[in-house]
Amino acid sequence: MEKYLFLLLKELDFQVIFFIFGFYQKMLYFFQILLASFLGAAGQIFFKIGAKTFTGGLFNTIISFLTNKFLFLGLVFYGISTLIYVTTLKHISLSIAYPTIATSYIAVIILSYFFLGEPLSLCKVLGTVIILIGVSILWIK
Repeated sequence: MEKYLFLLLKELDFQVIFFIFGFYQKMLYFFQILLASFLGAAGQIFFKIGAKTFTGGLFNTIISFLTNKFLFLGLVFYGISTLIYVTTLKHISLSIAYPTIATSYIAVIILSYFFLGEPLSLCKVLGTVIILIGVSILWIK
């Protein structure tokens, strides 16, 4: 009887360990996507700042991205964001990952308020809450 009890407890320990490991692994992927989302939002802020000195035309666009430090930083942040996102896609489904990128909208609203002085309205706050609720629901299993 003790032998069977020991085997049962041993099996339960493994199940608990696998549950905890799975939970932390899932959270790691969630935070990787949030990081990618935040870096993409930071890229948008740099694009907005760089756009103030931007002059139009295709040739000028290419030159501006190479010479305007804010536009260049925007590209760098977007590139890093993309690398993190693609590596995370190896481990989670696209139907979860892509909607989670919507958190970048939240980050843009917050960063725009602090760094660009853009107003924060009730509609923006409500939209942010709705996005957070939707993303939270996606990650519940």
